[in-house]
Amino acid sequence: FAPGAVLYANTSGHIFDTNEVQPLVEQAYSIIYENDIRHFKGSVGDYFFPRLEKLMNTKDVEPEMREALQHLIPQLEGLYSSTDDLHHLGAWGSTEDWENEMHVLLNWKSGGFKTIFDFISKRYGNPSN
Repeated sequence: FAPGAVLYANTSGHIFDTNEVQPLVEQAYSIIYENDIRHFKGSVGDYFFPRLEKLMNTKDVEPEMREALQHLIPQLEGLYSSTDDLHHLGAWGSTEDWENEMHVLLNWKSGGFKTIFDFISKRYGNPSN
């Protein structure tokens, strides 16, 4: 392989045609950065997975590649967003600046900041622990 070449393979060792996979990867990954996500009230996972399914149905993606895409894109975005699960990342805040990362991760659930501050100020649990 040439330096900088990309190889797409699944965990069973099946190697996909890069010319076929790369456009799908780009289209699937771009779903996360659509403008509509700014107004979505759920998580990035709630936003992303139905749209990925629609894209794969439209493109008639084969089952082996479908499974690979359902794992690859969330893993890449999870690395980028520091989350193990896109369902734990708020969609409406995922487009904010990196300096507001804590705001993005906590505030998508109602009362996220309040619960953290209550915990820190020991309103929950036994303060002697």
